[in-house]
Amino acid sequence: MMGRLTRNAVNDFTISYNQTVVEQGDFGTYHLCVSNAFGEITVFLNVIPQTKPDMPRNAKIVCETTGAKVQWISSFNGGDMQSFTVTTMKGQYKESESDILADKGENRIHSTYIHNLQPSTMYMFYVSARNRRGVTSSENISCTTLTEHHRSFSIITGSAAAGGITLAIVVIVVVVLLRRFKKRDNHERNSDRDNHMRTNEDASNYTTLAERQENGQMYESLKNAETTGNRNICDKQMIDKNPKDLSAIYVNHSVKANNTEYINLSFST
Repeated sequence: MMGRLTRNAVNDFTISYNQTVVEQGDFGTYHLCVSNAFGEITVFLNVIPQTKPDMPRNAKIVCETTGAKVQWISSFNGGDMQSFTVTTMKGQYKESESDILADKGENRIHSTYIHNLQPSTMYMFYVSARNRRGVTSSENISCTTLTEHHRSFSIITGSAAAGGITLAIVVIVVVVLLRRFKKRDNHERNSDRDNHMRTNEDASNYTTLAERQENGQMYESLKNAETTGNRNICDKQMIDKNPKDLSAIYVNHSVKANNTEYINLSFST
């Protein structure tokens, strides 16, 4: 066996072995020994020929009314790049085949969705793994799609839920608007009451001032009347005391608003 051993010039940690001509006897277990001044290590490698991929495993399927979801786990790719397809069977006939799905790596979960199925119908599914060496398929899995009324029930349920949400939103909006209107109405009522109270207060102040002016005028009238009465009493007493004494003539200077003087010329005999 002739081959070439190379080392990665970038990190010095990657070693590659390449052999262009391979015979059946070249496959088997190889010992790779790596050593330096501090010691050595040996790695055992099992070299096998490329084959078709191993069978996809743990395939599962969930049927709906007009579709189905298929899921599986990838296996060893056979030493070459592999891809996957899902085949749908109806009875003994091939119904459809999915698009090609790329491999995500060994032991990884893969899935796809199958469309355009008939309600209340049994289908058979299997997953195929393919590379340049061949194709392997998973075990067949059967599944029956749902009946149409399940779909209608789902639609009705979804519509009812959407309607309930819409109704709740409308109720919330109405409640908010009513609260705003009520708050505005209370504010207007409070404003009217404050204005009415201010008007009554102004009217009360005006009435108090008018009463004070009227009481002042009444006080002045009573005071003037009292003064005039006192003077008249004094004049009568003096005349009764000295009826014949001309010097006791009393001159009554009664001053009125127009400042006119009046002389009392009444004589008693």
